[in-house]
Amino acid sequence: MRRFSLPQLQKLGIALNQFTGIIPETLSNISGLELLDLGPNYLAGQAPDNLGVLKDLQWLNLQNNI
Repeated sequence: MRRFSLPQLQKLGIALNQFTGIIPETLSNISGLELLDLGPNYLAGQAPDNLGVLKDLQWLNLQNNI
């Protein structure tokens, strides 16, 4: 898996895209993220613990996933 770094990205919305699988731990590499909208999709499992390092994250939507 390739690593990525998008420190300037503040908002990531991928709702309603029918994504499947697990929530990738690499989302924690987006250090300036303030808003993360992942639902509804078909993502399974728990949110990765390392999302807790996103100190600027103010809004997280995981609704309506598996």
